[in-house]
Amino acid sequence: MSARKLKGSIRMHVKYYGTLFIWHQTIIIAFAGLVAASFLFYWVPIEVLRYIAIIIIAAQVWLENKNGQGLFITSPPFLLSCISLFFFSFLQGMTVYLSEIPTNDFVNSVGSDAERYIAAFAMIILIMHASVVLYINTNPATEQFIQIKRTSYLSIIFIFLIIILTIANVIYFYSPFDQAMSYYRTLRFLSPPLQAFMLVYLIRQGIGRGGKFKALLALVFFISFSGMLSVHEGKIPIFIAMAASLYWLRLANVSIKRVILIGIIFVMLGIGGVHVMQSIRTPHDSLKSSEETLEATAHMFQKILVWKTMWRQTDTVNCLKNAISTHRGQPFILSKQFFWLKGLVPRVIWPEKPSLSLGQDYSTRYCGFPSKGTHSSSITLLGQPVIHGDWVGLFIHVGILVAGLGGLAWLGQDPRSLSSASIAALLPWLVDFDQDFAMYVANAGKFFLVVLPLIFIAGLSERNQSAWRLTKMLGLQTRQKP
Repeated sequence: MSARKLKGSIRMHVKYYGTLFIWHQTIIIAFAGLVAASFLFYWVPIEVLRYIAIIIIAAQVWLENKNGQGLFITSPPFLLSCISLFFFSFLQGMTVYLSEIPTNDFVNSVGSDAERYIAAFAMIILIMHASVVLYINTNPATEQFIQIKRTSYLSIIFIFLIIILTIANVIYFYSPFDQAMSYYRTLRFLSPPLQAFMLVYLIRQGIGRGGKFKALLALVFFISFSGMLSVHEGKIPIFIAMAASLYWLRLANVSIKRVILIGIIFVMLGIGGVHVMQSIRTPHDSLKSSEETLEATAHMFQKILVWKTMWRQTDTVNCLKNAISTHRGQPFILSKQFFWLKGLVPRVIWPEKPSLSLGQDYSTRYCGFPSKGTHSSSITLLGQPVIHGDWVGLFIHVGILVAGLGGLAWLGQDPRSLSSASIAALLPWLVDFDQDFAMYVANAGKFFLVVLPLIFIAGLSERNQSAWRLTKMLGLQTRQKP
């Protein structure tokens, strides 16, 4: 076969599979839209829709894997879709198989309008992710190979900063009134995003490195993760570990089988992390108690697992259900739709800025807890748009969120790019469905500004030759081996 015929055959082969991919992706988008409408308009029983929605997500993973892509691994809209659908809808359907049911309120929330809204939201943002994938594949000119430049001096600086932040965080937590640590009070809340970016950057630098550097990264990761767990950072260290692991999986181009295997291992480690946090918070209820028998320990572990993965989310769905019922039919007022903008204003500029943490108020208004209690509840990302504008407000704010997350997914199309690493570092706050809309926007905006100087420094160290000269003048650049 001549070279011309061979090239023609290859073009036809690529064109055929490209067209086939477009058809498959379009079908998935169409089915996701149909399922979203079915959730909202009661076209199909929700017991059936839950399984169909999971199948659609699995089909998206299969299609991207078959096409040699892995955008779904670190895509904010895809991950938010999976988390909201799996924990706030699919697992809610599994509660009917449990022998113990806490209260009737839990039962009433399963299959309610709140769950349907959440599941429809999951399908809508999945459509945005799939649309980005389709756009990337039909516009290959937007793709370019990015070579990761190794910057040993910056990696060493980041390693030292992570260790210093971890030590300072632990000391401040256990000695908050120490005069020497008073300066750290403000920086403490900035420590998680700073560590998240530096960890992701180190993973990016570690690709192709030797075993010693990777062992050092593993040690630094362990120190950072343990430090955040010990100071009761809640779910943030688990989300950071998830984001770092997912970024490594995509950057290393790990096969889908290994992704699933590592996912199972990560779930088990996550459950273990939840247990560690439970043990730290309530040592008397810890599974480590020597007085408990093995059977009692297993039963307690099962209760904690079910509560953390099912009933806690059911409680949140119930609160959202009550918020929807309370504000259904209220008039739409345009001026109330900008409630989240105050979250973008730094408190340094606006010292009298009202608190965005309204969990205790929602506990009383929508969750039935006593007004003098200290319990803090969530009404998910969808709650505040409903409160301020009923279904019209919800439609507007979901549109804003979908557009923003779609843009981030597009920016992260190349895992080797610094923008992709930056988005991966912010994943712990971008995929947290169990928080208020204003708080979500505030955290995303605030923590982006926090890591922006690090992004700028990393970008300069890799791309700008003047930065290399500047660092050499400052004595920060190490002599490279020939």
